Amino acid sequence: MMNLALLPRVHHEDEYAALAVYRRAISGPDPDLAAEAMIEVGHLHAGHRDLPAARAMYQQAIDTGRPQWAAAAVISLARLLRREGDLGAVEAMYQSGRVRRRPDCAGLASLAQ
Repeated sequence: MMNLALLPRVHHEDEYAALAVYRRAISGPDPDLAAEAMIEVGHLHAGHRDLPAARAMYQQAIDTGRPQWAAAAVISLARLLRREGDLGAVEAMYQSGRVRRRPDCAGLASLAQ
């Protein structure tokens, strides 16, 4: 089993190696590890200002439905949308029943303000 917590050090030294590990985790058998890796790849894309790719990875993590990681991806996507100035999309995410019913996404409404 991979330990993604060890990757931040590798990430800064060799981003391509980190990306390869994340992609292996995404295609692996552990759904929680895959969802976590999707978020990390989203962060990599966001850091390179590849916003469509970042959005796609965050959405993929949300779509997994893994409670901890889907909530983290919702917050990451909302922050990205807010930086882009798309407050309407942030508000729409909050208003969607799937997000509003999740107690771990309660802080999302404040990102739309």
